[in-house]
Amino acid sequence: MKISKLCFKNINSLAGSWEIDFTAPAYLDGIFVITGQTGAGKSSILDAMCLALYGCTPRLGSIAQSSNEVMSRQTGECSAEITFSTKSGTYISSWEQHCAHKKAGGKLSPVKRVLADAESGKIIASAQKQVDREIIEITGMDFERFTRSMLLAQGGFAAFLQAKPDDRSPILEQITGTRIYSEISMHVHERTGMENEKLDLLMAETSGISLLGEDELRQIQDEISLKTSLEKDLGEKLVKTGSALQWLIGLRSLESDVQKLEAELVQALDAIAAFDSNRQRLHKALLASEFDVDYNALTSLRNSYQQTLKAIADVEKQIPARQHELAAAEKTLADAEQALFKLKEALKAEQGLIRQVRELDAKTGERVKACEKLKLELAVVEDKVAAENLRQKKIARDLAENSQKLEKIRQYLEDNRADAGLVGEFVAIKEMLVSLVALEKKHSQSQELVKNAAEKHEQEVKKLSESEKELQMYEKALETAVKSVEEQNRAIGNLLGENLLREYRKEQAAAARELALLQKIAGLEEERHKLEDGKPCVLCGSTDHPYARGNTPQADAAEEKLEKLTALIEQVEKLEDSLKEKVAEEKNAQKAFSEAEKHFESAKHMLVEAVTARETADAELAETQKHLQTQNTTALSRLAAFGITEITEGMPGILNARLKSWQEAQQNLAAFEKNTAELLAVLKGCEDLLSKLTEDLELRTRACNEEAVAVSALASARKDLYGDKDADAEELKFEKSVAEGEAMVADLMGKKQQSALQLNKAVAQQGSLKESSDALKLQLVTAECNFAASLKNRGFADEEQFLICRLERSERDALHRQAQELDNSKIEITAKLADARDRLQLEALKQLTDQPAVELQKQHDEIAASARQLGQELGALKQRLVENDRARIKFREKSAQIETQKAEFWRWSELNTLIGSFDGKKFRNMAQGLTFAVMIGHANRQLREMNDRYQLVRDPLNPLDLNVIDNYQAGEQRSIKNLSGGESFIVSLALALGLSSMASRNVRVDSLFLDEGFGTLDEDALESAVEALTGLHQEGRLIGIISHVVALKERISTRITVETKAGGRSIIEGPGCRRV
Repeated sequence: MKISKLCFKNINSLAGSWEIDFTAPAYLDGIFVITGQTGAGKSSILDAMCLALYGCTPRLGSIAQSSNEVMSRQTGECSAEITFSTKSGTYISSWEQHCAHKKAGGKLSPVKRVLADAESGKIIASAQKQVDREIIEITGMDFERFTRSMLLAQGGFAAFLQAKPDDRSPILEQITGTRIYSEISMHVHERTGMENEKLDLLMAETSGISLLGEDELRQIQDEISLKTSLEKDLGEKLVKTGSALQWLIGLRSLESDVQKLEAELVQALDAIAAFDSNRQRLHKALLASEFDVDYNALTSLRNSYQQTLKAIADVEKQIPARQHELAAAEKTLADAEQALFKLKEALKAEQGLIRQVRELDAKTGERVKACEKLKLELAVVEDKVAAENLRQKKIARDLAENSQKLEKIRQYLEDNRADAGLVGEFVAIKEMLVSLVALEKKHSQSQELVKNAAEKHEQEVKKLSESEKELQMYEKALETAVKSVEEQNRAIGNLLGENLLREYRKEQAAAARELALLQKIAGLEEERHKLEDGKPCVLCGSTDHPYARGNTPQADAAEEKLEKLTALIEQVEKLEDSLKEKVAEEKNAQKAFSEAEKHFESAKHMLVEAVTARETADAELAETQKHLQTQNTTALSRLAAFGITEITEGMPGILNARLKSWQEAQQNLAAFEKNTAELLAVLKGCEDLLSKLTEDLELRTRACNEEAVAVSALASARKDLYGDKDADAEELKFEKSVAEGEAMVADLMGKKQQSALQLNKAVAQQGSLKESSDALKLQLVTAECNFAASLKNRGFADEEQFLICRLERSERDALHRQAQELDNSKIEITAKLADARDRLQLEALKQLTDQPAVELQKQHDEIAASARQLGQELGALKQRLVENDRARIKFREKSAQIETQKAEFWRWSELNTLIGSFDGKKFRNMAQGLTFAVMIGHANRQLREMNDRYQLVRDPLNPLDLNVIDNYQAGEQRSIKNLSGGESFIVSLALALGLSSMASRNVRVDSLFLDEGFGTLDEDALESAVEALTGLHQEGRLIGIISHVVALKERISTRITVETKAGGRSIIEGPGCRRV
């Protein structure tokens, strides 16, 4: 892993946006120092790296939404972004957090992290946990391992040195790739168990194979012979009844065909009669078609004459326009010739400067070609590296997929061990299940009959209940109606008493007359005042005046009597009307009651029949259910061995699928194990080739950079002389302008000549067209006269009648085809009808049977059912013989497989004894001990460069623990815990450099950052440490050191300075550093 760029914003005292480009030329030395006062913010640069990669810092741990101690004071946002490269590619990882509205003091928002591909810009992950997983996958290091092997932070520089052996193991595993030995150890352990399981499985399969005895074989063969003879007899009967049925069906079909053809013949004759008018149209159209050629010639002559007249008009319009075009072309030509002269003068002035520029461009071109050649070679190598990286990833993915598939297969075989028994028992179980399905079907049919009988019974009970309720309702309605009539009669009798209604009406009339008389008397008040006792009345002459003054009779009693009589009569009349309605209701109720009685009696009869049917269906169901329960219990007892507690639909298919899956899993297991071994061998070769390509890539990159510097110098000189302009392009531009001017003059000259030519041509065309017009007019008059004479000779009055009779050729052909089709249809149907009648007569003479078709079909079905049943029984017997043969062959094969598997199991068992373990520790500890020794060797080489006093060795009791040999104390061996601060720093630095020297397929440490620690070294040790770190440049590594030590700053030329400013803020200065 190599870091190429770091960008951050508002991290601790480093307020603002900053960028550090580690690919700047100054960092080619491979070592640089970060200096500054205490608290200036040197370690904040390493904090920004950790935030961008892992979202946490060595000093503060994880930064979350609850608190943020790294954000610069009085700012509302902070972020970090790092660009790094590994074997798999170049990536950009970013971390960001801001306050609400990006204002200081606002509520912190959730942390945002993104990991993307630097080349394509494609986002790989954006969720925090997902980013963590991808970073660990790409770099091969989590945060703890990163800070122990690549970024040694302040206060944790000796972390790897002081780590416990168990803590060093995962770091070594990730850095050096020794996990493969754990996987090999676990694989050997698993494979041994798997081979043992295979052996056990083969033994179990062999013990489960059952074979038929000799007596059973003879019995089955005798049954087959007997049933074969019966099957032959049934076949002959089936053929005979089938032929008779087919004869009856064919006879009916022929009779139907004759009837259809007779109907079709009637339809065809009707269609011919309906087509008669169209036949006449067709005849006239054929006469008119004789003149098509003459009429087309006449029409063409008319069109030519009209076109000639139109052309004369068009030409007369063009002549003035052509004259105007000629004048405009002469003026444009003069302007173009003047502009061309000016362009030629400017070209001469520019050509002198262009000659000097071309000399510089030629030199630059040579350098550029050399550089491009190097770039092409570099690109080829890079492509090879990328291809190998992709290939390596693919192989790793394939290995992972193979491991997953192997684990799934082994787990499947373990989980489904019981399926091994299906090998010997599947056929017998299948027969039993088929029989059970048939019984279940019969049981379902019985249940359906019971259900239908129960539903019918319930329906009839419900109908009887409804009929009874309906009868009671109508009975009550009838009683109510009778009571209503009686009540109405009593009410009328109570009102009338002993009299009749007509007597009350007479009394009402008399009362009305009396009231009218009294009202009239009351109206003669003035006349009554004139009456005197003893004198005669002027009206009646009477001398007695009972109604004189004071004796006027009152009409109130009469009115009251009339009102009572009227009210009585109206009340009685209303009651009589109501009585009529009640009587009608009584009749209707009586009628409805009679109908309800009939329905009730019918419902009682239907209920008796439903009860009888239900009892019959229940008895049948009980018998079937008992048989099914017995069969089901027997089947479940056999299926219990395979973990089946319930028989479901499609069980034979499920068991067959389980059997096939078991057999396929056995085959796949061996194939995946072989594939895994092949992939491991290919992966080793890929790693070796990738190492060689990387070295070649570095050499070619340096050569390409040197050529690029030379090209840059030549380009600067050329820019001062001629800017960014292209000499050839500028010269070409001038020459093009001159050529375009010359071409324009030539073009305009041609246009002028063309305009003159077109004007002359239009004048000549005008005269020619007038001559043609006169000739065409004479031809047209002659042709029209000749055509009219020809029409009259053939019976057409004039051209208009001719046009009416004409038809399009397609219409004539359609009518002609229709006439032919109608005639042909009549002939065809007549022939078919005669043929059908003949065939019907011949077929009837065969007289294959005299039985009805229904009876014959029933007989045929019974014979077919018997034949099918017999065929199934024969098939089952033959299948038992075939399965017995297969079982014998399988028994011999399994015996041979057992011997082979025993040899394979003992081979893996011996290997498991040597290196196998369930957790992988046996082989891993051995390999890591050797790897740790290699790392100590790298560390001792670096340690000898810095200090010859100490030498690191492994603890003899613990392979991953460290001791130190003190050469100044007669080679005394002591614990690293007794080292002083300076000694611990030297040893830790040597270990860190040793780790960075070790590469694997997972991790390559190409950048190393050290925070403090050099202050504990004396001058000689410091010099040795710097020389050792500088030497890493030869391996392409980049070393960054944070230190206050003045001597260290003087020895390292590339420096990043963190300078403190007012207000607790700092700025960064140095190569590749800039404020964004």
